[in-house]
Amino acid sequence: MSNERKEWEGFSGRIWKEEVNVRDFIQNNYKPYDGDESFLAQPTEATNKLWDALQKLQKEERAKGGVLDMETEVVSSLTSYGPGYIDEALKDLEKVVGIQTDKPLKRAFMPYGGIKMSEEACTTYGYEPSEKLHEIFHDYHKTHNDAVFDCYTPEMRLARRNKIVTGLPDTYGRGRIVGDYRRVALYGIDYLIEMKEADKANCGCGTMTDDIIRQREELAEQIKALKGMKKTEAGLQANELAKEVGLADVLHKKIKTYSGGMKKRAMFAQTLMNHPDILILDEPTAGLDPQKRIELRNIISQLSKDKIVLIATHVVSDIEYIANQIVLMNHGKIIKVGSTKDLIQSIDGKVFERCIEEGQLKQLESKYRISNLRYEQGKLIARIITDEAPLENGIRITPDLNDVYLSYFQEIS
Repeated sequence: MSNERKEWEGFSGRIWKEEVNVRDFIQNNYKPYDGDESFLAQPTEATNKLWDALQKLQKEERAKGGVLDMETEVVSSLTSYGPGYIDEALKDLEKVVGIQTDKPLKRAFMPYGGIKMSEEACTTYGYEPSEKLHEIFHDYHKTHNDAVFDCYTPEMRLARRNKIVTGLPDTYGRGRIVGDYRRVALYGIDYLIEMKEADKANCGCGTMTDDIIRQREELAEQIKALKGMKKTEAGLQANELAKEVGLADVLHKKIKTYSGGMKKRAMFAQTLMNHPDILILDEPTAGLDPQKRIELRNIISQLSKDKIVLIATHVVSDIEYIANQIVLMNHGKIIKVGSTKDLIQSIDGKVFERCIEEGQLKQLESKYRISNLRYEQGKLIARIITDEAPLENGIRITPDLNDVYLSYFQEIS
């Protein structure tokens, strides 16, 4: 590794720059402090607010008998969940993001040590374990408990059955890779993966004894954990985008189970994953219900602050309030360009409403563009677009963008 990395400027030592050696970095760069506690600061306002929020949750937890919530469907892993916050409303106050699951004080489901223990933990507090996870970890996946019991001698089994030997060591952490995040901060994940892969390549030098096999497997797990950390960033972004498009509650489900509107929102979130500078959307709100259309339009509007967003649509309401510039095209040719205000002004004085008899409708349709019909107090009211102003007996009204669209594209019958 080059010792010219900019972020290392000002730090002393040589060995830690040539190999992964956090201890050498610390020994060369710490300064002993012999003073008193006067350097300590009082809790910040942010800390106090977050602590208050956490204490409320702890009170709820105690009131529920010691468990506030418990996971039953998602197996705990490095990338099982996105970012977690003590309080979503206060998340901007948090400096270090991350909790064990997706909610504060929610217990994780960790069956790798033993599926029976995990399921008993759920049922003890009134939660129903997942039948699918029971099948996987009972019938297909060997847990640590299974392996330990397979190794027990008849005497050990008898001692355990008679409660002379109870439990197993470290049921919480068994099978977990404990991350040394100081290394990540100092060297970066890519370099640590590179070094671990070199260690694995040299491990055993071709010899495959039991201890070498175990060591190579351990190195493979460490590499997998480091790569998982890289995936975490994408996972965090996916969770945030899922919340924005209203898919947070179904993010763990397969896309094939989504409705048409949900698939549309998922595709939209996918386009944002790589932070594009230019976003091209084709009928982005097709298939969405009215509320989801509004929500998606609002997201698009927010994105346009720092991106170029191009929308191809025939749904006028999708762009009426969010587009800075509108381009009307017909058969591949640009026929009009302008803001919403400019386009509406271009047909000002050409939109009328008129009370008509039903027998007059066909005659009017052959002469004018009819943008809307409605019944009002038993009378038929036609909204008419015409260049031949003033329309006899017509009342001039303020046009909207739908009128603009029809004035350029609707053929007269």
